[in-house]
Amino acid sequence: MAYLIEWQVKAAIMVALMVIVFALFLSKDALFNRNRIWLLSTLFVPWIIPLLAMPLSVKSILFAPEAELDLTTLSIPVTVQANTTVKAASVFDWSYLLMAVYILISLVFVVRLLWGYAFLLKLKGKSKKLKENGFNLYLLEDREINPFSFFQSVFVPQSVMEQNDRDHILNHEQTHCRQWHSVDITLAEWMLILQWWNPFAWWLRKLIAQNHEFCVDKA
Repeated sequence: MAYLIEWQVKAAIMVALMVIVFALFLSKDALFNRNRIWLLSTLFVPWIIPLLAMPLSVKSILFAPEAELDLTTLSIPVTVQANTTVKAASVFDWSYLLMAVYILISLVFVVRLLWGYAFLLKLKGKSKKLKENGFNLYLLEDREINPFSFFQSVFVPQSVMEQNDRDHILNHEQTHCRQWHSVDITLAEWMLILQWWNPFAWWLRKLIAQNHEFCVDKA
């Protein structure tokens, strides 16, 4: 379990470094597609580099099944064995408590993501479906929802269809669909599930969304 925690910490440090490099050096120019590649790499590279840097002995421990220890074959004085058992139990309880809290909060984020998918399905069921330039267009009755896109579907309030800038709004959301920006956001959400405790993971998700808008405006 200590190796898993170490892996998480090293990945978090890598995320922080890559986000800081982006903010200081890459975000100042208009090479938005290159920036998108960097930001997407920040979702994957931090998990790979620590594994490559680990010794083979550590990798074998990390990914190999735990071996069972036969205590009946050991010859340990009773007093020493009892003290060792108490200390081991104390460490065992704390480590498993931390892991339980981590998993519990991660599950909350999983439920949050799944609820978002369920909400989209509910919107689709309540909306009028059209075809617009090869994309699915869902007209929403709720005027309070801003236009948005998800993969190859565009969601807009029906009132938008009556506005003068209708074509501009639809083209904006369809460009998000053409560039598959929902893939990036989905991956960023899974990063938050794994690293909800890392503020740089939250910043990374915000940077990805901002870069999407720059890509669409440029297009």
